[in-house]
Amino acid sequence: MALFFAFHYGAFHFAYFVFLNGMEVESPPSRILTAMPVAVFGVNHMISFLSNVERDAGRQRNLGKLLRYPYVRVCRAVNRTIVAPGRPAPSS
Repeated sequence: MALFFAFHYGAFHFAYFVFLNGMEVESPPSRILTAMPVAVFGVNHMISFLSNVERDAGRQRNLGKLLRYPYVRVCRAVNRTIVAPGRPAPSS
């Protein structure tokens, strides 16, 4: 089940990657504008992981719910990004 999830979730992200790369933008963001959110995300994720791993160690989980959560989180974030106001219009 884990292999299927890893493959499907990876393909899911690849499809979004292809879609986002197909969008035209006036100029690419600077490295600092890209690196800062990535660093904040990494630190936030590590703190969350460390605080939740011990708490969740002894609990039984529903596999169906566990496999659904990542898709919901990604869809919300990516779809908000795609339709965010102020996004540069494609050049004609």
